[in-house]
Amino acid sequence: MPAKDSLFPQCRPAIKGPEMNTSNAKTEERAESVPSRGLIEYFASNAVAANVLMLFVIVAGLILGSQLAVRSWPEFDTRIIKVTVPSPGSTTEEVHEDINRRVEEAIVGIPGVKRLQSSTKENVGLLNIELDNFTDDEEVLDNVKNAINSLENFPPLNAEEPEVELYKIQGLVITLAVSSATATEIELRGAAESLQDHLLALPGVTQVHMSGVREREISIELNEEILRRYRLDIRDVARAIKSTSLNLTFGELRTDAGDIVLNVIDKRNTGDEFRDIPLITKLDGTVIKLDDVAVIRDGFVDEQVLAELDGLPTVFVVVDASADQSQRQVRDIVVEFLANHVPPDGVSFSVWNDNVEITTERLNKIIGNAIIGTVLVFLCLVAVYDLRAAFWITLGIPVSFIGSLIFFAPAGMTLNLGTLFAFFLLVGIVVDDAVVVGESIIAQRKQGV
Repeated sequence: MPAKDSLFPQCRPAIKGPEMNTSNAKTEERAESVPSRGLIEYFASNAVAANVLMLFVIVAGLILGSQLAVRSWPEFDTRIIKVTVPSPGSTTEEVHEDINRRVEEAIVGIPGVKRLQSSTKENVGLLNIELDNFTDDEEVLDNVKNAINSLENFPPLNAEEPEVELYKIQGLVITLAVSSATATEIELRGAAESLQDHLLALPGVTQVHMSGVREREISIELNEEILRRYRLDIRDVARAIKSTSLNLTFGELRTDAGDIVLNVIDKRNTGDEFRDIPLITKLDGTVIKLDDVAVIRDGFVDEQVLAELDGLPTVFVVVDASADQSQRQVRDIVVEFLANHVPPDGVSFSVWNDNVEITTERLNKIIGNAIIGTVLVFLCLVAVYDLRAAFWITLGIPVSFIGSLIFFAPAGMTLNLGTLFAFFLLVGIVVDDAVVVGESIIAQRKQGV
């Protein structure tokens, strides 16, 4: 007769007691001793997921890297406040005594000011203020402005309002040359100003200025005999000019339909616009204008400026890029516009200096050297390891750099000579880590893992 246990194998009585408790404790102890699978172990045992992640890193890095701003050098804080006080007609001694020295006395002692450099020239006073490290530059800038504004009887009567700003290095993009053999200085400057206005109207172009040209000046020469005839003096004429050539804002008019800003825009920019300024208005309708008592001329400041290109008088139009703009994109916009823009008669436009092209050539040389270096690393690894190990170790180098481009935009970084140079400094670390990991994998495979 078969045993009872063999006939009913599923009906064995449960074993109770300390033996069962001991077995359960050992099972739980073994379960706790098994380590949980980490991220590296997961990808090591799942080749599909590892390859998909690698492809994602490569594609995302290439796409986001192609959208990064390309610049010559990274932006850095100069930590310098620049103070400029124009003073037309003043000598070097007058600028030093009446402007620079007074500004120096007001600025010395402001917290955060490390060094003060003063430069005295004819017609202008220049001061460069260096700031201490880890100082709030905006706060120091406000303190400098307040200190200058608190000076009594400043600026002098023959000086203009001081310009106080943080000094920043602009990203030079491209320089255009406006040349002519027949145009006068006024006509040549007018052509350059027209080109400047057209460039500023382009989307993506925000910073354009002229170089190699004298500033405009409107001279008003008064006749003393005529002034006596009309019982006028120079102060009356100056007061009339100041009161009629200015832009004023009278405030804001609030209505149910909306708010309206009241202002008058009557700034005169040419000599012809000054001719009809009224000096005397009589009851019989007689009006004495500025043109009746003065000779008005459009000209330039009395400076020696000589700018020529191939022997022709030239005005240079410089295009810069802001910190968040790509110099390459701005350059492409300007070059495309220049190819379709027709200059005035007798005037020619040309590219004198393409800084982006120079930067691109340098970047291409660096990238070419990087490719050659990667090939040399691969050949050296092949001589030591097998082809498969050498291939994957070498592939890890460009994948690491391409993947890092994903984080450039969130970190506010750009592609420039500085970041590429940092890449080369990290090549040794990346190659060393790749070789160590690859050698470890080869050793594990030889052990049958």
